Amino acid sequence: DGTKQIIDSNTQDWKSFDNGPLIDNDFFNGVEYDARKEASVEGWNTVGFDDSSWDGVAQFTGKVGRLEANSGAIAYVEENKIHPIAKDSFKYSEVIESKENGGTSEYATGEVVPIAVDVNQPIEIKKGETLILNIGQNIAGYNTITVSGPAGTQVDVRQAEMLNDGNLNPTDKQGGSCGPKGTLYWAGLTDGGQFRETLNDKPFADRYYLDGEGQETFTPNFTWHGYQYVEITATEDITLYDLYAEDITSVGEERGFIETSNADVNKLFENTKWSQKANYITLPTDCPNRAERLGWTGDAQIFAPAALYHYDVTAFLSIYNDMMDDFAKRSDNAYGTFVPTTPGKGFFGGTIETGWSDAGVIIPWNLYQTTGDTSYITKYYDQMDAYMDAYFAKGYKCALGDWVGFEKTDNSYMNAVYKVYCSQLMSKMAAAVGNQAMVEKYNGLEEQAREYAKTYLDTIGTHKGMDTQTGIMWALRAGIYNSEEQKQQLYDRLQENIANEDQSFRPTSSENTISIGFLGLNVVLSAITEVGGAESAYDLLLQDQYPSWLNQVKLGSTSMWEQWDGYSAEYSFGSSGMNSFNHYSYGIVSEWLYKYMAGISADESNPGYKSIVLQPTMDTGTQYNSEERINYVNGSYDSAYGEIESNWTSDEGNLSTYEAVVPANTTATLYLPVSEDAVAEFENIDGVTYKGMEEHNGLMTAKFNLEAGGYNFAITDGKLTVSMADGYVAMADRGIINKVIAYAEKELADPEFNNVIPSVQESFKAALENAKEVVANAASTEEDIYSAWTTLLNEIHKLGFVAGDKDSLSLVIQAADEINADLDRYVEAGKAEFTTALDAAKTVYNNGDAMQAEIDEAENNLLNAMLNLRFKADKSILEDVVAEAIGKDANAYTAESYAVLTAAINNANAVLADENATQDEVDTAVANVQTAIDGLVAVDETTPSTAPNTDPDHPVEQGTQTGQESTTTKATAAKTGDFAPIAGIAVLAAAGAALAISRKKK
Repeated sequence: DGTKQIIDSNTQDWKSFDNGPLIDNDFFNGVEYDARKEASVEGWNTVGFDDSSWDGVAQFTGKVGRLEANSGAIAYVEENKIHPIAKDSFKYSEVIESKENGGTSEYATGEVVPIAVDVNQPIEIKKGETLILNIGQNIAGYNTITVSGPAGTQVDVRQAEMLNDGNLNPTDKQGGSCGPKGTLYWAGLTDGGQFRETLNDKPFADRYYLDGEGQETFTPNFTWHGYQYVEITATEDITLYDLYAEDITSVGEERGFIETSNADVNKLFENTKWSQKANYITLPTDCPNRAERLGWTGDAQIFAPAALYHYDVTAFLSIYNDMMDDFAKRSDNAYGTFVPTTPGKGFFGGTIETGWSDAGVIIPWNLYQTTGDTSYITKYYDQMDAYMDAYFAKGYKCALGDWVGFEKTDNSYMNAVYKVYCSQLMSKMAAAVGNQAMVEKYNGLEEQAREYAKTYLDTIGTHKGMDTQTGIMWALRAGIYNSEEQKQQLYDRLQENIANEDQSFRPTSSENTISIGFLGLNVVLSAITEVGGAESAYDLLLQDQYPSWLNQVKLGSTSMWEQWDGYSAEYSFGSSGMNSFNHYSYGIVSEWLYKYMAGISADESNPGYKSIVLQPTMDTGTQYNSEERINYVNGSYDSAYGEIESNWTSDEGNLSTYEAVVPANTTATLYLPVSEDAVAEFENIDGVTYKGMEEHNGLMTAKFNLEAGGYNFAITDGKLTVSMADGYVAMADRGIINKVIAYAEKELADPEFNNVIPSVQESFKAALENAKEVVANAASTEEDIYSAWTTLLNEIHKLGFVAGDKDSLSLVIQAADEINADLDRYVEAGKAEFTTALDAAKTVYNNGDAMQAEIDEAENNLLNAMLNLRFKADKSILEDVVAEAIGKDANAYTAESYAVLTAAINNANAVLADENATQDEVDTAVANVQTAIDGLVAVDETTPSTAPNTDPDHPVEQGTQTGQESTTTKATAAKTGDFAPIAGIAVLAAAGAALAISRKKK
C-alpha cells in the first residue's frame, strides 16, 4: 500500500542470546560450536519465535569507523573444493622419543609412527589418535568436515602450513622443529608457544561438539586459517566421512598467464598466484596464518606490479590506496607502515618508513600504468606531495631498511635511493597531468637525493654501506654512479657478490645465489637485465640451491615464503619469531616473468596498454645446477583492450620463433633480440614495419611497429621472416583516408575556415570526426573507409579555395589514381566516365595557365565520377542457389509450381550475365529462386525421375537441364529473408582485406 517502515537498532526492541551453539568466533583463532545447543535457537529468525528468555542489549558508546561501500575488496569463497591427497596423510598414536631423550629415534625431536589411511574412504579416528591430512596446497580458508560419534564428543580441527622434520637448527636456537617429525609445525605461527596459554590451549583451531545424531557437517563460518595440513583429534572414537577445504580471496578475474619449458619455474609462477589470493582478502595483508594479518604497506608496494599482472585488482588496490590517503590526512601526512591502524599508536602508527610508507606514491603510479587513468594521479597527488615534503624534511634515516636481507645495506642509503625513485614517479605523474611546476620540483629533489646516495660510492669493496646486492642493484636502477666506467665497476662487483665464490661473501649460502631482503626484491632481476645481464638474471631465476626461489619449490613449497631461510634441508626451520610460509612479497619475481621473459608491458609514456611494448628475452645462461635451461615461453595478459600474447621458442639461447597477438584498437612496439644480419633482407607485411636496430633493456634488438593483429616470426637459414597468424587477416588499407584527414585538419586550422557558412562548417566537422573514428576502429571495412574519405573529400570541396589553387585538385587526383590502380573491382558502368574525367583533371593540373574555374570544373567532374563508381556485386551465393534449382526434377513437381521456378531461374541467369548488376538485384534474385524452390509442390508420392528435362512447355535458358533431385539443402544456400547477411557477405568479399580482427581459439 506504499507505506514505509524504518527498522532501526535500539535498546528497546533488540535482544541478544549468548547461550546458543556458537560459543566463540575468534577471527584469528577459530570457531567453537556446540551442536547440542542448536535446538535453543531453532527458528530464531522467524515470526512468532519465543524470545522471552533472551537478554536486552546496550548501546555501544566507543569510537566507530566510517561505514562505506567496499565493492572492490569483497572476500568470497572460490567455487572449488580441495580434498586431501595421499602424500603426507596419515594418523598416529605413538611417538618415538629421540636418542637424546632415551628413545630410539635418530631425529632430535623424535618422530611419530605413521599409520596409513585411505583419504578416499571414511577414516576411523580413535580416542588418543591424531589424524594428519595434507590438502596439497597452502591456502587461506577453512575446512568443512562430516563426522559421526557420541553426543558431546569434542572434535578439534587444527591447521598449519608445514610438518615438523624432527631436526633442530644448528645456527639458530629459536629455529628447528617444534615437535616430533610428522606433527604440525606451529611455532612460526605462535612465536614458540607463548600464545598457547593465553588462547585457552587452542591456537588456530576450530572445535566442534557433536550432538550424536548420525552424520554431522560443520563449517566454521566466522574465521579463516592459513594452512596446508589439517590435524584432527577427538575425545571419543569418531568416523570422518569427508573433509574438504575452501579458499577465500578478494582478487578479481585472472589476467595473466605464463608457461615455460621448466616445470619448476611454472610451479614458482603458480605459487606467486596462490600467495596473492591468500593475502588479498579485503586488503593486502602480510600473511593469512598467524595472529597478524595486517595491511603492511611495504609488502603491498613491492608486489603491486605482479598483482596487477596476475588478476584484476585495480578496484581492490584503489580501496587500499583510499585507506592510506585517509590515514595520511590524519597522521601528519605519513602513509604509515601498515593500514588501517590508529594514528600515533606505537612505533608503526603514523611513522614515515622507507619502502613502506612510500606505497602511497608507488601504488597510484602502478594503477595509472595499468589503466591509463589519470584520476589515480589527480585524486591523490596533493596528499602525495604533502607526504614527500614530510619525507624529505625527516632527513636520510629509516628503521626497517632492506628487511630480512642476508647482507646489511645502510638504512640511510636505502632512504636516499627510495627518495630518488619516488621523486622520479612524482615527476612522471606530474607530467602526465600537465603540472610543469611539480615536474621541476621533483626533478630537483631527485637529483638532491641522488647526490646524497653517491656519497656511499667509496664503500665499494668494503662490504659496508651500499656494497651489497640490494645496494648495488638500486645504484644501477637509480643512476647512483658518476660515469659509465663506474657503472661497469658496480656491475662487476655485483657479479662477484652473486658468485659468492668459496662462500667468500656469505658463508652459509651456496655460490651463485641472492642475498637481498624486501627492498631488493623489486629490482633484483630487472636491474641486472637492463644493464645487459639477462644471462645472469636467468641464472639467478633457475638456481635451485639455498637460498633461491627454486630451492623453495624443490623443497615442496606451494606458496611464497616470508624468508629465504624459513626452511632448508641443511638447517631445518628458521627462527620461529617470524616464519610464515605464505608471504607474497617474494612473488614479485613474476613481474620479471611477464615483463622481461615473456616481454609484455605497457608503454610508460602511453599507459593502459593502448600502446604495448613487446620484448621477449631469451635464456642465454649456462647450466650450473640441475635446472634445465628455458627454451620456450608462452605468455599472455588480458588488458582492457583484449588479450596480449607473446610466445617464443629458442635454440641454445637464440630466437627460433616468436608469436605476438596485438589486440584490436592498440599498437605495439616489438624489440626482437636478433642480429642485424637476420633482418638485412626483412620484408614488411601488412601490420608489421621494421624500424631498424636499437638497444633496448640492455639488449641489441630489431625494432618493429605492429598494428593490431596476430603475427608469426621465424628464423630460417639465419634470416627473419614474418607471416600473418592463422585466423588473422590484414586490416583494410588506410593510406588514402589518412591523407585526406591530414589535409582536412590543415583546412580546419586555417583562419579562413571561420568564413565558411555555418552549415558547411558543421557538416565538414562531422565528416572529419567520422573519418577519424573509422581509422581508429580496427574493424572498419574497406567500404567504411571508402565512404568516410569520399564524404570528407566532398566536404573539403565545399569549402572553396583561392583562385588558381590546385591543392584540392591534387588531393582528388591522388585518390583517383589509387582507385584507377584497382579499377577492375568496379562495375563497367561509370568506368569510362571516370577515366575520361581523370585524364581531363590531370591535363588541367599540368596546365600552368589553368584558371580557377577550369580547375574547379575538372575537380567537380572527377569527384562526381568517383562517387558514381560502384563495387562489383558478389554473385557467388546466387550461383549456388541457381545450381541447386537446376538440380530439381521437373517430373517430380506440379507444372504450375515448376513454372514459377523456371521463371526465377531465367531471371537469375539474366542477373548473373549482367556485368552492371547491383548487389540489391543479386540479393533479390537469390530470394526469388529460393522462394520458388520452397514453393515447389510434389506430384502424388511418385518417385522423381532422373531423366533430363524434355518438357517443351518448360524450357530452361542457357542450355541448363534438370538433374537428380537433391533432398538436402546446401549449406551455402541462402534462406528466404536472409537479405542482410547476404549483403554483408558481399561487402566483405568485395572489400578483399581483413576487417574486424578475430582469432581462432587454440
